[in-house]
Amino acid sequence: MYKFIKELKDIYTHKATGGFKESETPLDVSMAKNLEYIKNRFENSADLTIHEMKLSGIDTAVITIEGMVNKDILALGVIKPLFEYKFSGTPDECFNAIKSEILYTAELVDIETYE
Repeated sequence: MYKFIKELKDIYTHKATGGFKESETPLDVSMAKNLEYIKNRFENSADLTIHEMKLSGIDTAVITIEGMVNKDILALGVIKPLFEYKFSGTPDECFNAIKSEILYTAELVDIETYE
């Protein structure tokens, strides 16, 4: 578990390299496959929580690690605003709305690989 958390930390501190390294695996276009990969990496640990939901018909998920996120803040500051927002447009437009209008923070990071 510690190794995976260290790898997760490295993802968030990773600087743009101008493309994928040979050992990096791009995220799949299928959210189900990405979630399955994450579950397998965590070896079905009870510390991993995945909140799957539909926002305007688009499959989404909020992934947390037990003890790293306050449940009240997650519910009131993330999940509730997501459900209250009226999404429209393409999935990319909805994602951009989430980043710019709902979860606007300096610590929000886009990831494109599993590493």
